[in-house]
Amino acid sequence: MKTIFHKILATTAICLAAMGLSSCSAQAAPNQAALELAEQQIRLQRQKNPKLSYHSLTYKATLQECMAGSKLFYKQMVLTLQDKWIPVHELPPETLVFRGEKEGFKLGTLGGAGYFFCSPETGELVAYVRMR
Repeated sequence: MKTIFHKILATTAICLAAMGLSSCSAQAAPNQAALELAEQQIRLQRQKNPKLSYHSLTYKATLQECMAGSKLFYKQMVLTLQDKWIPVHELPPETLVFRGEKEGFKLGTLGGAGYFFCSPETGELVAYVRMR
C-alpha cells in the first residue's frame, strides 16, 4: 500500500511541475505590442545616433534564450541610454533582443551589426551594442 501511495505522490509532483513549466514558457512569449513599440524605440534612437542606423532589424529572442545559445553573448558589455557600460547579464533575463545589420555586412566591420535590448513590458530601449 505504501508503494502505491508513493507512486501517486511522485506522479502528482511530476504533473504539478510540468504544469508550472508550461505556464512559465507561456509567459515568456513577448507581447506583440511590446515588440512593435520596441522597434519604434530603436528607430527613434537611430535618428539621434546615425551610427546605429541599420538596413534590417529583426527580433532574435529574449536575453535568457540568447545567452543559453551563446556563452560569448553572456560576456558582452552593453551601453545603456545613460552612456554607461554594463555587463549584458545585468539586464533582466526577459529583455527583448533585436539585431540590426547594415547592407553587405561582413564580420570584422565595426558597426556593421548591432544588438538592441528592450524592456519586455513597455518596449523601451534600455541598452545597445555595436558589433565587429
